[in-house]
Amino acid sequence: SDSRVAASYSTGTVTSGATSNVGGFVGGGVFTGGNPATVVASYWDLSTSGRADDGDTNPPEGEPTADLQTVVTYTGIYENWNVNVDGVAGNDDPWHFGGAGEYPALKYDGMDPAKQRRVDYDRDGDGLIEISTLAQLDAVRRDLNGDGAVAAGADTTAYEAAFTDPDAPPEGRMGCRGGTCSGYELIANLDFDTDGDGATYAGVGTAAIGDTGDAYYNGGSGFAPIGGDASVAARFNTTFKGNGYTISNLFIKRNTSDAVGLFGAINTTARIETMSVVDAYVYGRNYVGALVGVIRGPVTTSWVSGEVLANRYAGGLAGLMPNNGGGSITASYSRANVSRAANPGSEMGGLLGEAGTATTVTASYSTGTITTTGGNRNGLIGAAANATVTNSYWDSTTTSITGTGPGAAQTTTALQTPAGY
Repeated sequence: SDSRVAASYSTGTVTSGATSNVGGFVGGGVFTGGNPATVVASYWDLSTSGRADDGDTNPPEGEPTADLQTVVTYTGIYENWNVNVDGVAGNDDPWHFGGAGEYPALKYDGMDPAKQRRVDYDRDGDGLIEISTLAQLDAVRRDLNGDGAVAAGADTTAYEAAFTDPDAPPEGRMGCRGGTCSGYELIANLDFDTDGDGATYAGVGTAAIGDTGDAYYNGGSGFAPIGGDASVAARFNTTFKGNGYTISNLFIKRNTSDAVGLFGAINTTARIETMSVVDAYVYGRNYVGALVGVIRGPVTTSWVSGEVLANRYAGGLAGLMPNNGGGSITASYSRANVSRAANPGSEMGGLLGEAGTATTVTASYSTGTITTTGGNRNGLIGAAANATVTNSYWDSTTTSITGTGPGAAQTTTALQTPAGY
């Protein structure tokens, strides 16, 4: 008693030697007190179940297969099937009707993609769109706010190919609870060596060329940075969590471009955390880093390795944190080597090219070599005018740089000997 079944159906065969309490949808109702059970807008398939109609007009009702499969929207027998399923105000559009000749299917039940194009891209319900392929990572540039809606003027075709379900509204496409999404997270390791031959670039320094067999070779330019620095709207503007997964063999060779890295530029509203960019080759003109070109928001618990080349403002992790831009780096490190691509080759650091006024670097370090002539060249940060640098170091053994630049020089032994905080 006091139970309710609504907007549901069954198609399975029901076999029993009993003559009572057997039905195509429900065996019977047990009414031992209180209010009777309620069944609303629910059906069974007369043809597949082997159970005849009960002869009354009260739900549940038996329906022929053709009637159950003909409707392709919330009409007819399915008129009342757009129901509230999550307890939050408003109906939730839980059904996908496919085409004629198909039963209705739930949008998140993992059935045949031909019937089930709608996929939940926020399976853990944290509001972050889950990235598991390079195509999805590339599609991030078309939704820099991370709300699940393609930005005006962006390439919807590429976005919808990466996140299948062009018919769904943004919140339906992504599955983010509470409506819109609020950023991205990795749920798998990603490798830009897409042809699996072990080669990602050949040559040294400016002579390096990409692997023509890889998907993001792009005529030798490699992967296009996510977000630029031409305007606030052009920057990456939301959260991206790496969750400890790695992005390997990133190749970028855009030596006439500024703000170059996996992320070209991140805004004050952005947050990058737990990212690992491994064995990268990133070559840009100014403001260049393996992870971010220009930082205006927080970057935390992230690390990189590989090669970074630039003319000015280059670091293993990031290129520039502008004055009063709100940028910070916390609990992060770089093992990338940083090199001058052309004169003047200034503002080069193992971790960061330049940190401006009111920016911070905390509890971080670098170990890669810094190769340049002239200008500011330091083991941790190329230049740090009025930045706050706290408890951060560079390896004087591996970099061959000593002195009193931003941060503090430590030998390899000193950096490796402590076994805790």
